[in-house]
Amino acid sequence: MRPLISADNHVFEPVTLWQERLPTAYRERGPRLEQAGEWFVMKVEGMPDRKLTRVDPKPPAASAAPETVGEKQKRRAVLSKGGGADPDERLRDMHSDGVIAEVIYPTFGLFIDMVTDPDLQMACAQVYNDWLAETFLHRPEIFVPAAVVPVRDVSGAVAELERVAGLGFRSAMIPTSAHEGMPYNRSE
Repeated sequence: MRPLISADNHVFEPVTLWQERLPTAYRERGPRLEQAGEWFVMKVEGMPDRKLTRVDPKPPAASAAPETVGEKQKRRAVLSKGGGADPDERLRDMHSDGVIAEVIYPTFGLFIDMVTDPDLQMACAQVYNDWLAETFLHRPEIFVPAAVVPVRDVSGAVAELERVAGLGFRSAMIPTSAHEGMPYNRSE
């Protein structure tokens, strides 16, 4: 079998990533897991809620660990099973598929570009980029994660690109569509 390099794989970030890591001032506005009726949803400022999974209507079985129903359901809703966010599991999945290296893009992190406040947007990107570096940059010969670089503020984008390059990133992504009033091909 010929070895393969995947140029379009996605990571399943923990849905609680921003709730846990954003500066306190941004946590209520940043991406977060909440319950809306019978659904766990990802709330992102400026976007409609994104349904993730149904709330389990059955009570949990008794367990030795003291954990509330809500904590169990939240943990189950995180969606980071298998190789989604675990580098070792990911390597096993890659090996079984004959993949020797991969470029990694976000899943929930794709929503960062839709956050309307530039400061909140950059804070969200930095949280994601730091987590991605911690999780995948230890194996640069296999994992090529793409940092998220918001471009609403050009000087901020340059600073973040320099920062992630300093962390060891070799790939970064900008929004596929320019923000309204800020075309990529403007002359200035």
